[in-house]
Amino acid sequence: MDEDFLLSLPDDPEEAFPIYEKKAREIYTEYNDMQEYFDEEAYFCDIIGFIQAADLDIGLPAEMPTGYNEYEQFQQLARNKIRIFASKSRYNSLKKKKESVTPSYVMTPAIREEIHGYIRLIREALDKLDSLGQEKREILFKRLDAFATEVNKNRTKIESLGSAYTYAMKTLGDGAEPVIRQFERIFKAIGKAEEEKIALPKVEEKKQITYQSGSKKTQAAKIEDFEEEIPF
Repeated sequence: MDEDFLLSLPDDPEEAFPIYEKKAREIYTEYNDMQEYFDEEAYFCDIIGFIQAADLDIGLPAEMPTGYNEYEQFQQLARNKIRIFASKSRYNSLKKKKESVTPSYVMTPAIREEIHGYIRLIREALDKLDSLGQEKREILFKRLDAFATEVNKNRTKIESLGSAYTYAMKTLGDGAEPVIRQFERIFKAIGKAEEEKIALPKVEEKKQITYQSGSKKTQAAKIEDFEEEIPF
């Protein structure tokens, strides 16, 4: 790993892990005479070094076993643990980014009561629509239920409301007017609420990753049963 790459990694070790893992996989993969060779042992050494330097616990032992049978067991364990932790890290990273930009609304008790009243009117209007199939009606009810739950929270997100509104516009056709009118009243009520961005929790200072990888082994083991590259 070159120094510029290591310095470019996120300070959060969990966010850095999937980026580092992908780079390590590329480094220890070679192509020779139209064949692919993967130095898996060197790759595992590199990953273990990284998680130790970054103080991450992904469920791997501190050292690789030397015995053949023990190594085979370690090999499958390591593949699974690395894959699962990389996927988990990507999901958590995306979740943090989404939460940092998704607005929320602070509802007063009066606004909550007003919005719940409009939701009830939407339900009544949907029940009267004979042209609306039961399956579509249930989908709308579920989305309205999700939004009603949000309304009762201290900070209300309106993604579920947008989902219900979009679906109603797409499926109701000529019978949409009474329903859409109530949706518009909900949006107007939300406009009365105080919009605020949710501040992310204050993150404790994380140590800078200073790990330097070891030298690459010269003899590569041919990959035969290694799974496909971890998907994003």
